[in-house]
Amino acid sequence: MVASALYRPFEEDDFDAVASIVEEAWYQNAPSPEFAQLEAGADLADCLSRATFSQVAITNNTVAGVVLVRAGRSSERWRLRWSERKHALLEQMTAQDPRAVQELFARREHEDAINRSLLAQADLPDEHEIVLLAVSAKAQGYGVGTLLLDAAANCLASRGATGAYLYTDTSCSWKFYEKRKLKRLASYRTPRHERRLLASEYYLYGMDLSD
Repeated sequence: MVASALYRPFEEDDFDAVASIVEEAWYQNAPSPEFAQLEAGADLADCLSRATFSQVAITNNTVAGVVLVRAGRSSERWRLRWSERKHALLEQMTAQDPRAVQELFARREHEDAINRSLLAQADLPDEHEIVLLAVSAKAQGYGVGTLLLDAAANCLASRGATGAYLYTDTSCSWKFYEKRKLKRLASYRTPRHERRLLASEYYLYGMDLSD
């Protein structure tokens, strides 16, 4: 599969396909399939609004994976384009299930606080972040994720970065990063009473780009 894969920058027409990968990976427990689709799209739009580099993997004419990187600040036009998309999707979500959106905001607020704490623990500057890495279930195990991660590393190194970081948690395939020699720099264990809303553990991994 990897031998025939095409790797290129994200294009706007890729949005729905990439959002489906995000939905498949993280939004199977949403209140409804329609809400899951909107929530995944809002999440992706938020990631895109912060990204300054993108790469998608195409296999059999289908988007199979994506990586988004933040190195510096995205252009105002790009940021606004995807921020507007995110807010439009959030409005649709609110119209469909306002209570679920309130819970989403509460979860995001908690997770943002956890991530700030992890970054402070690791004593890292708030830059050179791998914002999103996702591979479709059908493409996993063929090296697509590794090549996307390598593309992110090459981008960051070309911009003078000697290191990068990413956030993940126990709802994700976090062992993938350890197999790729990323180092866990900080972690947070969620109190039992908060686990209905949050993952059981959160991690910050670092990538050494100094070689």
